[in-house]
Amino acid sequence: MGAFDDIREVFAQSPAALQKALNASSFSFNSPQGQCEKCKGAGFEKIEMQFLSDIFVKCAECEGKRYRPHILEARIPIAPAPGKSVNASLPESINISEMLESTVDEAADILCAFTSKQAKRAARKIEILKEVGLGYLRLGQPINTLSGGECQRLKLASYLAEHVDEVEKAKKPALFLFDEPTTGLHFEDVRILLQVFRKLVHLGHSVLVIEHNMDVIRSSDWVIDLGPDAGENGGKIVGTGSPARIASIKESHTGKILRQYF
Repeated sequence: MGAFDDIREVFAQSPAALQKALNASSFSFNSPQGQCEKCKGAGFEKIEMQFLSDIFVKCAECEGKRYRPHILEARIPIAPAPGKSVNASLPESINISEMLESTVDEAADILCAFTSKQAKRAARKIEILKEVGLGYLRLGQPINTLSGGECQRLKLASYLAEHVDEVEKAKKPALFLFDEPTTGLHFEDVRILLQVFRKLVHLGHSVLVIEHNMDVIRSSDWVIDLGPDAGENGGKIVGTGSPARIASIKESHTGKILRQYF
């Protein structure tokens, strides 16, 4: 999402960081300036097993916090800006490791307490993660721990973040192709996914979805119904048009279900 670059700048501008002469690179676990010397910022150590799968254990040096002690000592206070209120459940101050351990929802509340342009920019990107239903993820959560659906929504969020400062339309409209994106999703996740589709269209993009989920089909602007049956008995265009138009076609199985919906 690119939000961590701005978050590190927020920490670098804090009085604690200025007192210790720490810059934005110091708050990166990929940088030798700030990363734990033993685990190199990973937070864990890999132990190779001769006949079993490798195991990963929490780094004994930094206790999984990724950073050197003097970096963790740089804490920034979470105080409400003039005219704003801060979630009462948030701590009084936070360090960079605790920020990475916070959820997207918590990070959004924390960043709202700061008035710098970097904090505001990071907050806008974090809000996009909330919009696509990923508010429960931790900021520092490794990508390889996410499900396929979560990775898909994260990719969508990253694309939306590119246009976070654009008021109305995308500068370069794109065509998004999705193959059964609702597979395995809860009804609430489907609702959130539809909101993302609408936002993409609002920005000027086009969204083409191969789907059997009726909530998605009835929310479409245009439907191309293939059939009349599956496999060798399918592959023909049964009808095209709005969902209401498809519902009026007697030969369409999709239309039959749509009529029940309507």
